[in-house]
Formats: sequence, C-alpha cells, structure tokens
Amino acid sequence: MLRRVVVFGTGDSGRLGLGLPLASIFFPRVLAGPWEGDVRAVAAGGAHSLVCAADGSVYSCGLNDWGQLGHTPRSPQVPTPTEVLLPEPATAVAAGHSHSLALTEDGRVWAWGDGTRGALGLGRDCPPVSPPRLVKHLQGTRVQGIACGQHHSMALSASGEVFTWGADAQGCLGHGGGWFSGGGTEWRPRVLRTLSTHDVRSVSAGYAHSGAVTAGGEAFLWGDPDFVPGVSRARVSKVDTPRLVPLRHAAELACGGSLTLGRDGAGHLYSWGPGLPGLGRSGASGPSRPLPGIHAMRMASGWQHCAAIDHRGHLWTWGWGGSQGTAYSWQEEGAADGGQLGHGPDCGDRERPWPVEFVFDGGRRLSQHAWKAEAVSCGFNHTMAIVAF
Repeated sequence: MLRRVVVFGTGDSGRLGLGLPLASIFFPRVLAGPWEGDVRAVAAGGAHSLVCAADGSVYSCGLNDWGQLGHTPRSPQVPTPTEVLLPEPATAVAAGHSHSLALTEDGRVWAWGDGTRGALGLGRDCPPVSPPRLVKHLQGTRVQGIACGQHHSMALSASGEVFTWGADAQGCLGHGGGWFSGGGTEWRPRVLRTLSTHDVRSVSAGYAHSGAVTAGGEAFLWGDPDFVPGVSRARVSKVDTPRLVPLRHAAELACGGSLTLGRDGAGHLYSWGPGLPGLGRSGASGPSRPLPGIHAMRMASGWQHCAAIDHRGHLWTWGWGGSQGTAYSWQEEGAADGGQLGHGPDCGDRERPWPVEFVFDGGRRLSQHAWKAEAVSCGFNHTMAIVAF
C-alpha cells in the first residue's frame, strides 16, 4: 500500500494544491503531487500546506504573501505543490500562520516565510525569507522535533531539551522572568530552562500557547490562560512558565486555536479550552473526562476544528464546519468556503468526533474499510492527512 496525501476544506489561495478553480473540497481527495512513492509527513498552516515525501523532498502550495512557500517569491499564491529546495533530505515539516520549518536528516532546522515577529529564529529585523535559511543558532544541537504556532516556533532536541522563539503572545514561549510584557519577541531559539530537568519527548504549538509531554507521561502547558488548567483569565492574563497538566500517563498534546487535545497512553482523548458553539470539549478548564466513542492513536487541533485517528486507522473530525477565508478570498473566482471536517457539502458543525466515511481518488470513491489513516494535520480552515490504500 502507498501512503498518499488527502486534502479537504477551504480552497482559497490554492492551499489544497488541487489547482484551479480554487474551490472548497467537502470530502477527502487524493492530492497527486510531483513526488514519487510514499509520503512521510504533512503540515497544514494558515493558508498554505507542506508535504514531505519519503525521499525527503519537500513541497508546498497555497498563500505566499510572506514567502511561506519557500519558492516562487514573486507569486502571491501557488495552487499546485512545488518543490522547496533544501540541501539535505527532510524528515519533518511544520507550518505556522505565515512561516514554515523543515527538519532535515542531520538534525538541522531550516526556516522560511514571515520573520518580522521572530518566528524564523534568524535574528532581529528579519524580512520575509524565501528560499529557506538554516537556523544557525541551533547548530551543535541535534533536533528531533519541530512545531509552529501562529507566530512562534518550537524545537525539541534529541536529549529532551525544548527551544522556543518568536512572538511571546501571552507568555507562549514559556521563559518567564517578568521581562516579557506578553507582546515581546525572542529573535533566536532559546532553551526553556524550566523543563531542562525533564526528558521531553514531544512538543506542540497553538495559536498563543504551547505544550510538552515527557517520557514519564507528564504534560505541561503555558501561554494563553484559557488553555492552562487551574488558571483563571479573570485573575491571570498570561502563563509565562510551564504548568503541569492533570493528565495522567500523558502520551501527546495537540494545541490549537480554540481547543487543546490531550491523549493518554490508553488512547483516551480529552479536550479543553474556550471552544466555540458547536465545538466539542470534554472539560472547559481541563481534562476531566474522555470524549466518548473513540480511542485515539494520533490527533491534531486547528483553528476551530480537530481531528483524530483511532486504532483501526479510521479518521474522525469535529468542530466548526464553516470557514473564514483569507484577505484574497473575495477576489478569487471559484473560491468557496467550508469542508474542513470532510463530512459533505452541508459543512455542518460536529459537537463530538464523527467518522470520515469516504476518500476520493480521481473518480473512485473509497469507503472507510478500504483505506487507513496514518497521520493528520489541521490548519486554519483545511485538513491534510496521510492515508494508505
């Protein structure tokens, strides 16, 4: 079986990579890109998408107003996947609102896109960057994981150290100390000292908060107090150092724009945060009880929608079924809204996880038993997944 990319959701700016017209896609559709063979990783950003092929080549499509595609700098948008030239094969990609990261096989991090808020880690007064540039401040550190928030970035070293940089909205960088006002900037990667004694195994970056999970099953969150259990926004405007989350045997966190997801070692899925009407959550103030009907192996949280993959490889989505376009939406002929849940053209909200029933490969409609989801990423108003069939 080949591992293929499927895309669905809002089509404006060419973020789905399906070419013209820039229409929304309401069921998952196979993206036939220029890569050969399997796909290794995907990342859905604000209005752009990244694909890492099995051979380590990276491709991008969508909005390019800040150079976040890493190619064709004179084109404001590119509707089909085009290769991002990197000096080494990549193993992972991450996409923020208007910036991108790639992790290469030698443990180095490359960045491109909007550098004005420090999210690239390339230093002060950084203009939009395209093609990619090496994050030199991480040289000497072998990186094994990367994550992008709206305007901040994270890296995880092989030894379990966490680095953060970019815009420190509501303390999402986690360095504390009182010298950030909540609107400050860290221009280069800085190690998160408060987690230096913990063996961190994964990191996640949301709109204005961040998270980490240790090898011992501890989960930490910091940033926007709406997402940090036990903290009241009425009393605290930011959480600028990591706080332990009451999630026992934590395996993974997924930080989004309206919800944070947590998964324990048994596959129980929890959600909390401010949410929105129609956006399911199991506990507004923390992980109180698991979401019913699903045992998750993978998960993702976007701006206002979420996705999870269960132990059978079935894909589930929930949250807001509509969309909010980019600044270009109104002038894009054929652009449409909605579809990021993959349940059909009604674009209805789902309060709880709901199975995605079909994948379309050209003219073929494949029912749920014919394919297996292996990875998923939620962007602003679109979803990407890797499925095998």
